[in-house]
Amino acid sequence: MKHLLPILALCVFSGACTSEKDATELLLFVTASDTSAAAGEIVYFDIEARSLDSRIDTVSVRTYDKENGPLPLFSDRPRTERYTHRLYWSVPATARDSLDVELTFRATDPAGQSRERHIAFLVRGSAAPLRELSGITLYAPASGNPDGFSLTTRQPVRTATAAPGEVDFYLYADPEAPEDALPRQWRTRTDIRFAKVNRFDFAAATDRSLRAVYDASVRTDYVDDLTADDIILIGREAPLGADSVAAGDTSARAGAWGVVKIMQAYDEPGSSNDRYLLHIKYID
Repeated sequence: MKHLLPILALCVFSGACTSEKDATELLLFVTASDTSAAAGEIVYFDIEARSLDSRIDTVSVRTYDKENGPLPLFSDRPRTERYTHRLYWSVPATARDSLDVELTFRATDPAGQSRERHIAFLVRGSAAPLRELSGITLYAPASGNPDGFSLTTRQPVRTATAAPGEVDFYLYADPEAPEDALPRQWRTRTDIRFAKVNRFDFAAATDRSLRAVYDASVRTDYVDDLTADDIILIGREAPLGADSVAAGDTSARAGAWGVVKIMQAYDEPGSSNDRYLLHIKYID
């Protein structure tokens, strides 16, 4: 008992002891309209902060996820004893099937007290439609017309005159086949890979469905026995280089690039008008 009074005196004069009331002087409540949503949807958070003996100095919100790192989302300086706000948030886009985002809500008072609340949010990735190129024609090499295609320019090219790096796929003329026959094999002069997957849903293709089927398929540096209605998935095995990717060249990235459907294969007398008519969809 003789040691109790000095301890009490120390608390009174130094302020080193914190009462139960002091520990709850700053309160923060957050209610979420939802904790999961698809990319692009709008959700909201109701924020309420209270100071029992002072005022709310700042209220801030930040997010963190593995794709974007830490990002500030919201900041306010209410300078009031009670603060309420409904914060609307557009759920961020993601290239993944899903993305975990942590939202941190923080309130402070002038005395330096702070309170934080954390909400774990699940972003459901949304599939994006593909860009389209229709009416693309590749001719037999003997015709003297464009017989190859460049993913970078998204245009047909002449294999005989184009630089090797510009010819991502082209019609390969088998020297043992008749000269006037339409070549039934495509090859590449870059690191393009092919996968012929006729069961692929070309009409409903999205970036996610294309990537999933391409990644699950056996891929080779050629594709043969081609005919009308064939569907060929195309992609790169490795990126072309950091400069190309940084410049926004989507064809330079590794992985699935697009899908080609052969609309018609014309094998006419002679070789001057032998050709493939293609419809191409690609990831932008």
